[in-house]
Amino acid sequence: MIRREFIKQSAAGAAISILGRAGLSANAAETTAKVALVRTEDRAKGIAAALKLISFPSPSGKKVLIKPNFNTADPTPGSTHNDVLRQLVQEMKSRGASRLTIGDSCGPGNTKAVMEKKGIPALSHELGFDVINFDVIKFAEIEVD
Repeated sequence: MIRREFIKQSAAGAAISILGRAGLSANAAETTAKVALVRTEDRAKGIAAALKLISFPSPSGKKVLIKPNFNTADPTPGSTHNDVLRQLVQEMKSRGASRLTIGDSCGPGNTKAVMEKKGIPALSHELGFDVINFDVIKFAEIEVD
């Protein structure tokens, strides 16, 4: 294989792995997600600005689950910053969400311990949202054809 062919095939393979099949389909415009990128030192202002840039169905009167990324209790980027969670909860409440829940499973760490170390239970009491530890949920097996 010559170098140019290798580069073409590698780029095509990378595109498939990044975009998936939907990104290469004729209906890609229908399945494309919107992404907002905001540069700021203030996480709360950044979340508010990003949510203004993207549109999504109104959460008014609906239950909303926010799934952060709590790998560990280490500082960001090890886990989602609490300022981000605070702003997302406040944004969903201001948009009329009927009930808010934050739920996660912490990969290498003990989920309950990580959430406690990050102060999530205290934040839930302060802001009025539920917390779900996905590690303790029993999921039913569903066969899909």
